[in-house]
Amino acid sequence: MRFIIATLGTEGDIRPFIALARELEYYNHEVAIATTENHFWTICNFGIECIKIGNYNGRSPVFFNIKLVRTVLSTLINEKGYLEELWNLSRDADVLIYNVATFPCIYIAEKLGIPCFGAFLQPHHATRSFPDPSVTNGKPWRGIFNLLGFWLFDFVHWQYVRSAINQWRKDILKLPAIPLGDTILKQLEKRRSYILYS
Repeated sequence: MRFIIATLGTEGDIRPFIALARELEYYNHEVAIATTENHFWTICNFGIECIKIGNYNGRSPVFFNIKLVRTVLSTLINEKGYLEELWNLSRDADVLIYNVATFPCIYIAEKLGIPCFGAFLQPHHATRSFPDPSVTNGKPWRGIFNLLGFWLFDFVHWQYVRSAINQWRKDILKLPAIPLGDTILKQLEKRRSYILYS
């Protein structure tokens, strides 16, 4: 099977996927990692196929701030060519693996009818045990406030990317729009998507 791992981020976001790719290759799967050019040689030096994609500027916020979320998250999804590039690089995959920044791969997998797995380095499923890393300054919160932080971030994130995602689904993937209330975590739950956590 041909696995394509789509990931954006720093070298710390890339190296765990190199380990995953090598393990998949051990079991005789064909694997390519799609990422930005600045990680090309790191991946190639491990003998893994690398698909270069544009140098997009999306970054994850360190703490919760509505203006920052709007700027960072909507910039990446709305950046010209980003969604189309994900679509083009994914079409010869038998299985897609994505990180937080490349989550639109779930819609590509939906269109192609292939398996798709998330692989996250930070927690993104709501829990009372600790706060969402995107909405805290590192200090622990308590119970319900931890849950609220995850839900709030998920809701705000979806509102800023929903329009671009739905337009792309309609124009390129020929899929129906996703409603306002179906945030990304709700979509993953409905799809019963498997998530790998490092």
